[in-house]
Amino acid sequence: MKTIKPLPEGVRHSMRSGIIMFDMARVVEELVFNSLDAGATKVSIFVGFFTCSIKVVDDGSGVSRDDLVLLGERYATSKFHDFSNEETASESFGFRGEAL
Repeated sequence: MKTIKPLPEGVRHSMRSGIIMFDMARVVEELVFNSLDAGATKVSIFVGFFTCSIKVVDDGSGVSRDDLVLLGERYATSKFHDFSNEETASESFGFRGEAL
């Protein structure tokens, strides 16, 4: 399990994306990508249309207790910390720390 760390300020501005979550399908897509990036081989999706809730359960590597404080923080990621090797970013669906 990789540690979640904030991206440096200069990298944040150069990587800013234009992703906006317009609908539940896009939210589910981003959550499934997150599961796959965590190495999940089984992913279950529960959508409550009347409650506007989404739950994704997977068998991925998970998040450590120490990383919970940064989970969901913009520009905090566990996937891209070696800035000398941009190929690292292409090995995963997400790496900017923006979707969650």
